[in-house]
Amino acid sequence: MLRGVKAAVLLVFVWAQALLAQPYSGFAPNAVRKSSPEYTETARQARIEGVVVLYAEIGTDGRARHIRVIRALGYGLDRKAVESLRRWRSEPALRDGVPVVAPATIEIPFHLPASAATRVRV
Repeated sequence: MLRGVKAAVLLVFVWAQALLAQPYSGFAPNAVRKSSPEYTETARQARIEGVVVLYAEIGTDGRARHIRVIRALGYGLDRKAVESLRRWRSEPALRDGVPVVAPATIEIPFHLPASAATRVRV
């Protein structure tokens, strides 16, 4: 009896994973309006450059939600990257022609102008 229950639970788990792993049959989210992040004065003085990597869910309205920092730079740039992503607008992902919430990994680059003499890449 217990063996049958374990098999049934495993079958349901595998079925649910396969259902969630189905690719989008339409389009993935596509950013239609991006906002450039601002440098913090601390990061500018320290001449920090690099990329902040964020995870977000793009809602059916095209707005980023549940934003998390995956790779940080510090110096206040992570906060500026999140603020910038909140201003972005995207076309939502589509599954069978219907807008759906979709996960996304977004890279927000921070680069100093070419006139900066010495740079520190992180």
